[in-house]
Amino acid sequence: MLILFMKIGELMRDPMIVDKDISLSEAAKIMTSKGISSLIFVKNGKLKSLITDKDLVENFGRERSISQVGISKPVSVGSQEEVETVLNIMKNKKTRKVPVIDKGELVGIITLSDVLAHLSDVHGEEESFFFE
Repeated sequence: MLILFMKIGELMRDPMIVDKDISLSEAAKIMTSKGISSLIFVKNGKLKSLITDKDLVENFGRERSISQVGISKPVSVGSQEEVETVLNIMKNKKTRKVPVIDKGELVGIITLSDVLAHLSDVHGEEESFFFE
């Protein structure tokens, strides 16, 4: 498939970043209002953690902050890596969201939904793709 050889930078999008250690309820409000399923917590310009909707559900009702429940030091990829690389990472690490970092700087995020949406655009409804 040609999509596997595309560069991640062609499919990634801008991440929603927070630079304060906010509560989970604040994170949920931001994610709901923006229609997104993850936030990236950055402190002093460095990625500290990735917070997903799954983290919010697993910690529902608890008084915690995003630094306490997010994925600290999440696996990341570079924008010039091929989509096949990120799909292998998603499969092996059982994750659906991967920050994109170039030269130590957060430049985007790529999600399984981004890849599948592009695949659907390229191949149309008649061809399906399943990710285990």
